[in-house]
Amino acid sequence: MLRCGFTLLAKTASNYGGAAAGAAVAQARFAGARAWMTMSASLFEDAVRKTLDRVSSGLKNMDSAEAKPFEMTASGSSLTLDLGSDGKFELRSVPETQHLVFRSPFHGSHEYVYNPDSENWEDVMDGHNVLEMLARDVMRLRPGYPTF
Repeated sequence: MLRCGFTLLAKTASNYGGAAAGAAVAQARFAGARAWMTMSASLFEDAVRKTLDRVSSGLKNMDSAEAKPFEMTASGSSLTLDLGSDGKFELRSVPETQHLVFRSPFHGSHEYVYNPDSENWEDVMDGHNVLEMLARDVMRLRPGYPTF
């Protein structure tokens, strides 16, 4: 994915007069491709709830006697995974923009839009999947693999 993104940016930059102009064109193309993803408030809330439930159940198998304990806190529109001294992960919805925000001690904050075709939340800048990013980050700190 990174190689493809770099190739697109390099081609775009050379075709549109430099890296800054190329990056702006590439971002505009990516944002335009996702403009159709606006959905009703109830569908958005349903997608958020299903995702948070999926994450919550998928992380439970990683809470074992061999691993350092962690605490999961869920509310209607957010989920926090507190790993103590290793940091906190947070998923929360932003209904006004229909985004899901993922905050990680490794990568900071990223915003995601829902893709109903793949039923995945995709990063607004480069399209990566939020669950894959969360799995990689948590596996750095705890043994096992989340089952989402």
